[in-house]
Amino acid sequence: MPTVECREHPKSHPYLKNVNVYLAWFGVFGGVMGAYNKLQHLLYRIPGYRRVMSTLLRSIPIPQRKSPDVVARDKGPTLIRAEAYAATGKLLGACNLEGHNIYYYTGEIAAWTARQLQAGNIENYGVTCPLRAFGLPALKAAHEEFGFQLN
Repeated sequence: MPTVECREHPKSHPYLKNVNVYLAWFGVFGGVMGAYNKLQHLLYRIPGYRRVMSTLLRSIPIPQRKSPDVVARDKGPTLIRAEAYAATGKLLGACNLEGHNIYYYTGEIAAWTARQLQAGNIENYGVTCPLRAFGLPALKAAHEEFGFQLN
C-alpha cells in the first residue's frame, strides 16, 4: 500500500534502516533503470550534480497524456518492488508485487482503505502505517482480491 512511513519502520521492525519501494513500468528496460538508480546514488555525491540534473530536467518538456482510458484496468501491467535494508546497509530481503494498471490500483486501494475504516477494521489508530493500521493478513488479502501477486 503506498505510504510515507519512514518513522514507522523502527516500530514495526527495529532492525530496519530503510525499505525502498520502486514502481517499475519500464518493461524490458527495468534492469537498465536499476543500474541507473545505483549509478545515480554515486553521482549524487559529486558536488553540484544535483543542481545540474535539476536544471536539465526542468528544460525537458513533459508530454500531456490525453487518453480517456488511462485508468482502464487492462492498460499495462505494474511491477512494484520493495527492498529492505539493515542499519549496516545489507539487503535483508526483496519482493515484487505484480498486477494490473497502477492508476486503477490506486483507486482500488483508496476505496478498500475507506471501506476498512468505515467498517472499523483497524488495528491501530492515529498516524501509523498501513501494516500497523490493518495488519499484514488483511493487506495481503486485499491485494490478492485486486488481482496482484506477491513474489
